Amino acid sequence: RKSDGSSDLTVFGICTTSNIGKQLATPITENGSRVCTDQLADLSDVSADDIVYPNPTNSEWTINVDGEYVVSNMVGQVIESGDAYAGMTFGGDYQTGIYLLKIDDKVIKIVKK
Repeated sequence: RKSDGSSDLTVFGICTTSNIGKQLATPITENGSRVCTDQLADLSDVSADDIVYPNPTNSEWTINVDGEYVVSNMVGQVIESGDAYAGMTFGGDYQTGIYLLKIDDKVIKIVKK
């Protein structure tokens, strides 16, 4: 934390890589070193293929980012939800169909063949 004289501030820098090759939000410690996190600063500019793969699939999908997720069917019923982490697999027991994966604020259409 740094202080502007009236309040403490957390200063963020940028790491150069992440688990999908994107920049990460990174707090800078008091001694100036960077502490990389597993959280992307913003998913809005990350392609769907970088977030979940393979899509479509015959078996299961792998999530490649960390964050809160919700999977719903096309009528809006929640199939699964929770905290996702890079490398997590899901959907192995899903029926053939089209689903929506919402991870943080990004919504991705995923297909089970």
